[in-house]
Amino acid sequence: MIDVEKMKKMNFLIKELQKHGIAKSSEDALAKAEIMVDREKSFSEEPAEESHSVVAENNESRQMNVLERNYQNMSNQLSLVKQQMLCLGQEIARMRQEFAQHKHQVPAESTVVREEPKEQPEAEEKKEESHPRSGEYSSSDVSIEKFFYCGKS
Repeated sequence: MIDVEKMKKMNFLIKELQKHGIAKSSEDALAKAEIMVDREKSFSEEPAEESHSVVAENNESRQMNVLERNYQNMSNQLSLVKQQMLCLGQEIARMRQEFAQHKHQVPAESTVVREEPKEQPEAEEKKEESHPRSGEYSSSDVSIEKFFYCGKS
């Protein structure tokens, strides 16, 4: 089966050979074009094998370089993560110590705070005794007419 690129090359060569007068007919140009393409193919096969091996070696070396760079990058990132984890662990330990110290200090303060609310209800009870609605008034102290309005008076 003829390759598409080979067909394009052959058509181009046929036109060029006829244009420059090297071939008198299209059949003659076809024969000369086939010879030229076969020569090109034979010349390009030998260096292609050598260049293919060089390209393969270059490709392998590029891949190795990329892999090495990726490995270095990943190892650097991993070491940064380890350092951050250590810092976080130290920070947590410090916070636990502060919490434990604070926890021992809080009960002493809370006992003082708890004593104060006990004193306040006693003061409120005393205030309630002196409150005007507690019953110290008699019905003669306040007349009903002051509370209810019944007309023109």
